[in-house]
Amino acid sequence: GKVYAMDVAFPVLVVAGSDRALVCFDLLKAGAEVKVPPAPLRFQLRALCCFQDKSGFALGSVEGRIAAHEFQPNPASPKPFLTKCHRGPDNHAPGHPVHSLSAFPVASRAAAFA
Repeated sequence: GKVYAMDVAFPVLVVAGSDRALVCFDLLKAGAEVKVPPAPLRFQLRALCCFQDKSGFALGSVEGRIAAHEFQPNPASPKPFLTKCHRGPDNHAPGHPVHSLSAFPVASRAAAFA
């Protein structure tokens, strides 16, 4: 499929593709794929950024939602973090796409979006 977004937090390269496909590669092992759970977002993935502490990554979609994924999911909290953003005034209107995500360099898991 097509690649819509990618980011690297050495030694992991994360690629978001068509059909909401997520693929992670370990760059130290000659590009070996790392198992990643499927994206919890319902629509096309549009933005992606890796966390500074290399524990996971954030995804943004065309529906205006953001999800946080961890490379090693915590069994105590099996559900990923999801939030709505870019909503209309009544909070029920369709959201606007998330165009960009960026990890905050000081806090390990903080991300900004636009």
